[in-house]
Amino acid sequence: MPGLVELAYTTAGGAVGAVVTNYFAKHQERRQLRGTVMEALYTVAAVPGSVCALAPGAAPIPPVPGRPRSIAAELGLSVRLGEEASADSAFRKALATYMVAALAAGIPRVAMDFAAGAYERELECEVLRLIDAEAGNPLGAATAELLAACVSYRKSATGLLLALLWHPRRSRPRMRSRIRGLRAEVGSLGELQEAAYRRLLASERTAALAERLKSTTEPDT
Repeated sequence: MPGLVELAYTTAGGAVGAVVTNYFAKHQERRQLRGTVMEALYTVAAVPGSVCALAPGAAPIPPVPGRPRSIAAELGLSVRLGEEASADSAFRKALATYMVAALAAGIPRVAMDFAAGAYERELECEVLRLIDAEAGNPLGAATAELLAACVSYRKSATGLLLALLWHPRRSRPRMRSRIRGLRAEVGSLGELQEAAYRRLLASERTAALAERLKSTTEPDT
């Protein structure tokens, strides 16, 4: 039978061992959660850069107040990543996986929403660029300005997300100020997007592009 001193050491050793085991288990879990978020984020990020073609879509859908605009939907077009893949469907699927992973990793909702919104805007800016190019560049130099602003905003939004993911204790005290900066940045980007919408939708070349695509390609079924 162990003595009191031996029992004390045995009990303490067991407690320390449990703490160490628990620490490493949680550390491994955090690493796995972070890896899942990163993988999901890469999948979301791949969609805007894969936009490559326009095709007929459903009937034109007017913009809805309070919802992100889609110029493709307003023109009655769909956007393709390839011959069959829909950019919108691929993005929504990737976004759902990302949101689940970010929530599981404990990312504050406001930060994960800003990052998701940044990629959504990047996708829309790529669609604007594609339509502008196919219509003969009625936007002129405004396309480059729009894309540069979009990339800058995306970097800021994902920068906050990654800081909270990898260095949460150090990043949380500065989160509110960074969110304020993101709101200002996305406001400026939104103004550029609205200007691009107006110019493209008012352009006869854009209207001619939409009509040409609808007349030469069968619509989606």
